[in-house]
Amino acid sequence: MTHWKPSRDDLQLSADYVDVWRVSTSLKDKDVAKFDSVLSPDQRTRAQRMRVAEKRQQYIIAQGLTRILLGKVLDADPKALRFDRGPKGKPYLGGSFANAGIQFNMTHTSHLALVAMTLNRELGIDVERIRENLQWQRLAQRYFSPLEYRSYSSLPKGVGLRAFFTCWTRKEAVLKAIGTGLGGGLGSFDVSVDPDAPPALLGTRWNGRFHGDWTLNQLEPGAGYVATLVTERDGFEVRCWEAKPGD
Repeated sequence: MTHWKPSRDDLQLSADYVDVWRVSTSLKDKDVAKFDSVLSPDQRTRAQRMRVAEKRQQYIIAQGLTRILLGKVLDADPKALRFDRGPKGKPYLGGSFANAGIQFNMTHTSHLALVAMTLNRELGIDVERIRENLQWQRLAQRYFSPLEYRSYSSLPKGVGLRAFFTCWTRKEAVLKAIGTGLGGGLGSFDVSVDPDAPPALLGTRWNGRFHGDWTLNQLEPGAGYVATLVTERDGFEVRCWEAKPGD
């Protein structure tokens, strides 16, 4: 069971820890405005272009919380922070803090967002709300690797839905960690599928493009949700925090 503690103002990042914050995205307008107020002009423009109100609110809260947390860690104005992007869109700190060693990643789904941070380790995080209104059997056959689909098909029927979303978060978090996003190829590597077994990266077909050892951690962000945190190397502790608009 993942234990989410009240967020701390004096938290210091360390390579010995990976810190993950959880925040509800079902907030009143005045609370959403607190996150919106720290966005860059480009982020605000992007948010305004999102036609689905729920998606727009999720984006504002996830991006705003990331800026607020980074501002506290760096003792800097959240609005002044510059985000650059890797070749495939992964966000990094730019400007005067480009060499600070801070790595971060964020994810959001219906009613929930997660933000992960650490020092000197690449990372990726993904969260999904378990929902039945998808053709998840067909999606698994289409997007899982052959090894994953065989493992998935051998599981008891009662865990099929949870297994699908668990595997999906593991795969997407891996692709976010290596910096490619979904364009990196869901079939280019294998992860463990059983939601009740430890998560693991079982094999890759990356031809040496992405160096490093990758560690998968399963998180429990709340009832009806699954999440996976992927980090470069092991030898760290995961600390989980509950964030609120006032943080």
